[in-house]
Amino acid sequence: PGQVRDAHWGDLPRARAPYNHHQPRWLVKDYISHCFSDTRYEQHFLKLMKQTEGDAGVFVVLESQGHRVVGATAVTRYDTYYEQHVADLTFRVIPEYLEQAADLIDAIESKATRRQISILQTQIADRDEEQKTLLLDAGFSEGGLLRQQLLLDDGTVNLLIYRNHLSHDARHFRRRDDHYGSRFQWQEERVRKEKEI
Repeated sequence: PGQVRDAHWGDLPRARAPYNHHQPRWLVKDYISHCFSDTRYEQHFLKLMKQTEGDAGVFVVLESQGHRVVGATAVTRYDTYYEQHVADLTFRVIPEYLEQAADLIDAIESKATRRQISILQTQIADRDEEQKTLLLDAGFSEGGLLRQQLLLDDGTVNLLIYRNHLSHDARHFRRRDDHYGSRFQWQEERVRKEKEI
């Protein structure tokens, strides 16, 4: 069995393996960094690492006993005041470790909850039944459908949005001023004094 741990920058060469492998044949490998079935996974790892820095998200990997990365999952928080409790999730596991996909998702959910993320959502192709099953088993449910979102050589495929409510007690993690900026106290006082003059 593999062990779940936090991802780090040194995982770059090893994290490519589960994404560049042709199995499982999911159309969407990583929707957050726009990696699809025929996309080489190169700079995508760097994007995910940057997008999960600090309190913006979480990135964990499943590592085999031989120190190979055999799975990965990440969540990135929405960067608006009104959606800061929601995060996108991406996950990928090589076929031999699919039974541990639940371990990966459980670990990311636990870490996301500690960062006050209460809703996880992920985007998958409607045709990827195995991925649907993994998500349903992990407590996700279908939350939306974007018709004909993905254009293939032989037609279009719907994109499904699966969601999992980790908590129904959503709270603001950051203040409105952290997102949209506001005047400092000294600026407020100056404006008030100018109005009095």
